[in-house]
Amino acid sequence: MAGGIDKLKQQLDRLRGKAERAAAAVQMHQDRLAEATKADDLAQKQHRRIKDSLTQAKKTAKQLAKEADEALQLKKSARKDRRSAEKDLARNQEAAAKQMAKLVELQAAETTQDATDQLKAGNAKDAVRTVGRTAARKTSGLRAPRRTAAKKSAAKRSTVAKSTAKKTSAKKTPAKRSTAAKSTAKRSTAKRSTTTRTGRKRS
Repeated sequence: MAGGIDKLKQQLDRLRGKAERAAAAVQMHQDRLAEATKADDLAQKQHRRIKDSLTQAKKTAKQLAKEADEALQLKKSARKDRRSAEKDLARNQEAAAKQMAKLVELQAAETTQDATDQLKAGNAKDAVRTVGRTAARKTSGLRAPRRTAAKKSAAKRSTVAKSTAKKTSAKKTPAKRSTAAKSTAKRSTAKRSTTTRTGRKRS
């Protein structure tokens, strides 16, 4: 009887050990499943995020390609319009220069006739004034197209001209001083020679 009870106890102990080990294995796999599930969820979220970013990047690249093509077409159109404007400007400048030349010739002929008539009438000063006014008009008329044709280049040259003028003025200052010194020396020499002459006359 006692032997049977001991045998049952041993069996119970063995079964209890197996059950505990089985429960521990179940717990271990449950923990592993929880961690794997969490990692799987994170991986899926990251995959969806990267996939959405890739889709957005493709859309952005497509849009940028479209904008680049539009910018290229605009660049070609603007360059074509610029060249056309340059040709039109050059053609109109040439036509204006020819008209100015004709006008100057006619004005010169008219001025010559007026000056000749004034000379014949004995008004030489009036003739000189007439020629001087026409020369001034001729100069201003010839300069006007050049200024219109070279606005951009004149604007660029003005900056260079200012800096050059500063350097030139700095260089010319010693020259002016030396000239002043020379003139002072000449005056001193003249005074000495005058004094010498005065002394000779007195003697």
